[in-house]
Amino acid sequence: MVNARSFVLHLAPLSLVAMLLVVLNIIVPVVSAADPTPTALLASFIAVGPMTTPRSGHSSTLLPNGNILLAGGQSGDSTIGQSAEVYDHLTSSFSAISSMTYRRANHTSSLLQDGRVLIAGGFSSAYDWTSSVAPAELFDPMTNAFSIVGPMNHRRYDHIAVTLPNGKVLVAGGVGDNQNRIAVAELYDPVTRAFSLSGSLNLWREVPRANLLDNGKVLITGGTPSYGYYDGTAAAEVFDPDNETFTYVGSMNAPRLYHSATKLLDGRVLIVGGMNGTNFSASAEIYSPLTQTFAMAGSLHTARAAHAAVLLSDGRVLVAGGYVDMTNRTATAEIFDPATGAFISVDPMQAATAFSEATRLQSGNVLLTGGRVGPITSINPTSLAELFQPGSGLGAPSPGLQSAGGVAERLLLDETAAMPEQASQVDSLPTREAAPAGIILVLAASTLYLRRRYACNR
Repeated sequence: MVNARSFVLHLAPLSLVAMLLVVLNIIVPVVSAADPTPTALLASFIAVGPMTTPRSGHSSTLLPNGNILLAGGQSGDSTIGQSAEVYDHLTSSFSAISSMTYRRANHTSSLLQDGRVLIAGGFSSAYDWTSSVAPAELFDPMTNAFSIVGPMNHRRYDHIAVTLPNGKVLVAGGVGDNQNRIAVAELYDPVTRAFSLSGSLNLWREVPRANLLDNGKVLITGGTPSYGYYDGTAAAEVFDPDNETFTYVGSMNAPRLYHSATKLLDGRVLIVGGMNGTNFSASAEIYSPLTQTFAMAGSLHTARAAHAAVLLSDGRVLVAGGYVDMTNRTATAEIFDPATGAFISVDPMQAATAFSEATRLQSGNVLLTGGRVGPITSINPTSLAELFQPGSGLGAPSPGLQSAGGVAERLLLDETAAMPEQASQVDSLPTREAAPAGIILVLAASTLYLRRRYACNR
């Protein structure tokens, strides 16, 4: 028969076990498979940096060693930078390296097949419309130094540059001297280190978006074809590297400027947001290379332009920041799921920025750097940087996203050979799946304790 004293002795350990389980569940919560919105619970932005200098209109390129090269950009309303720095993914820190030869903003950076980076175009003096840069530069990650190549046949900025499967780089569009829009394209050959003239765009455009398709062709969308600057176009065209020609492929469902274009794992291209005049768009659409058509694909929770967008490791797309009108920026962020065609809101950015550069790290996290913190008509560059952590809540790729398509782009964006121990504490997110194991250990220890206490009181 158990008396009151022995009952208390038995009850106390059980209470201890209960408290331990509650504490463990709070500290290491378990995300159940039935959780309808795990992304909203786990995805987050954390501040890193800052960079060594403010930057807007800079370039951001993932290097083969997992670090990120940041070069040029405006460091003030009237100051164009030639400095460069590297983000170290192991220490989550920024460090200055050798400067470029030329000051540049609104230029392009293209990762070559040998691991070097081609820096092309840009303007070198604010409010000087004759300051476009013709010479290009090569960055060598082995020496952290730049060397001159080229020059381009046409000086330009606000253009596009895409590394083709044959190793050459397509340069097209943009603005030349005296604000003349440039339709003619050219190709950079890494063997000869020279540029040669190619075909011409059907529509001359500034700040268009370009995506390398799985068939080796390049999709070019939107941008502004007029001196109105904020007037977008719905026209789209495709560059064929075999015959070096541009061909119209219909039109998007809306004119877009400062939109984003992200290639999905299945080879299609997601077009999001943008502006036309003073109208900011919340619409999205998807381009299919098979049918060469655009189809609507849901709506953003927040209309935006000049935002950041990047393909995540699981096949979804992060959309963050940007302008919501001509004056105000947003810190809101959303994730697009191609399987459902829907946007899911996640925790906001640490700061509301527009024109920031977003680059996915080997770990799957996304580094966002610089951009503007003022109205769209001004520059106001920032040195802020933050890291987006998708977290384990994003789970496995959605059904239908295991396509072999997009290999060329993933080779540039996703160096999955990185060892887990290379990730820093900042560039990683602790897994939540360890909780069940911890609970089992506590239960086992508590059971042993109870058995010993019971034996002592018999």
